[in-house]
Amino acid sequence: MKRILLTLGVIAMVAAFAFIQGCSNDDNPIQALAESQVGGEQLSIESDIDNKDLSFEMSVYDTSTIAWDYNLIKDLIPSLPVNASGWAVINARIFNRALQDNCRNVYKECKPWASEDVVNDATGYTLPSTHWNDYYLNSGAHVTRIVDGNVWGGGTIERGLSYGNIIQMKIQTSGYMGPHTAIFVCYTSSGMWWIDSNWYTRSHPNWVFIHHVPFSWFRSYVGSKYSVYQAWD
Repeated sequence: MKRILLTLGVIAMVAAFAFIQGCSNDDNPIQALAESQVGGEQLSIESDIDNKDLSFEMSVYDTSTIAWDYNLIKDLIPSLPVNASGWAVINARIFNRALQDNCRNVYKECKPWASEDVVNDATGYTLPSTHWNDYYLNSGAHVTRIVDGNVWGGGTIERGLSYGNIIQMKIQTSGYMGPHTAIFVCYTSSGMWWIDSNWYTRSHPNWVFIHHVPFSWFRSYVGSKYSVYQAWD
């Protein structure tokens, strides 16, 4: 009898698991070992926080910060005016191209994806090479640096960015020290939404996600080591 009950219990668990179809707002996106079928490829939703080698300050990489359902944040993004021109149109192109890869493995790290796939498709040009300091892009004819993290009076990450702007930064935590390239999406009261590749480098390398980054984390582990760019065609 015990064996029969145990067998029935296992069958019930398997049947329940078969109905998991990704993460809604009510799901737990960091449930260990759960999987979602995304872009035709199995995506593990195992939390980075379960990886014992990650330090506390890297908790921002926890997959619970991902906007699994884009509809939950799309109303935060301003719609493009009918008579829009110039930078607004280009930024919309960049963002919409990036959005095509959301929740997909693009098999590229952050800068190659942003440059070769997104900006190039949207403008016809790639981003300049990264400066030796990791948080500037070298000069190029088709990008303008609009915010410099070292000139606090001239603008900061916390105001004035538009969706489609490119952020180049140097992250400095005990678990990672190096460059990262992201595309700005929108602000919240406590931080920003970005879309980028390879942010979850240990659990989902080369996957593109929209995810939230708190201002407090950015101040602590990026500080003034960043710059923001407007691309042009």
